[in-house]
Amino acid sequence: MNLNMRRAVLCAAMATCALILHGVDSISLPGTEADVPAGAVTQTQLPPPMPPSEKTPKAGAITFLVGKESFTFSPGAGADYLSPGAWSYLPTLDPETARQAALLFANALPDHLRLREGGLEVIASALLAGERATVPVPSWVVASEILLPLTHVSQNGGRNASTALDHLDGYVLQANETFSFNDAVGPRTADRGFITGMSLVENRFIQEQGGGICFASTIIHQAASRTDVAIVEQNHHSRPVAYVPPGGDATVYYGELDYRFRNGSSMMAFEKLQRPNGLGVRLWRAMY
Repeated sequence: MNLNMRRAVLCAAMATCALILHGVDSISLPGTEADVPAGAVTQTQLPPPMPPSEKTPKAGAITFLVGKESFTFSPGAGADYLSPGAWSYLPTLDPETARQAALLFANALPDHLRLREGGLEVIASALLAGERATVPVPSWVVASEILLPLTHVSQNGGRNASTALDHLDGYVLQANETFSFNDAVGPRTADRGFITGMSLVENRFIQEQGGGICFASTIIHQAASRTDVAIVEQNHHSRPVAYVPPGGDATVYYGELDYRFRNGSSMMAFEKLQRPNGLGVRLWRAMY
């Protein structure tokens, strides 16, 4: 290689080094090739951004009002029961963790309290916020319940009464709405589960479809009369019945005799109760 060629190669190498120092990772010169040194910083490969600092979840005492009772959650290691009315919770920014804590709490509520639609979401949202607050939770509270023995009811009559309560189980009555037993239960037909049973009609017993259903309407009256509803229609049997004191019965006959009451200022829900030797109903009131 002559002197002029050596000078050309040397100049090309010096130019490549200068460009690398200025952030250019490669260059092509006539008759030369430049390799990028390992670890060289280029214009298209910027350093990764620093991760944003994680937020710290807030942790304040939160009191939930469920029905007429209050439950206080204090920041702690997790959703644990501390003492009557008091719980602890893990401050978190994770919605699923908050929901699991709300579900654990809901499942541990006393038997006379239940959450209504949206109740879990209200609790989970409050736990996520983590701020000291008092939060009303949409809930159901037992308004009344009654369980009557089947001692004085025929087998078929008890079955028809049970079927009638099946049609009422889960029934929700709106605020200020009038409840009609006949409308809610419907016709006493075989396709709706009713069978032939004994009915007391004009002071005599006869066999007819749905006979014995008056035991169910009497159960509803016994439970409703223990609340703040206004009785609109109540009819008595032609003779006293053995399963309630005189005047405590409520006979019905589809299309003729009904049992009706006007609801109060909050929703009411019906729940059927059944035991080996008894039949009854639990009435729930909506709160908040």
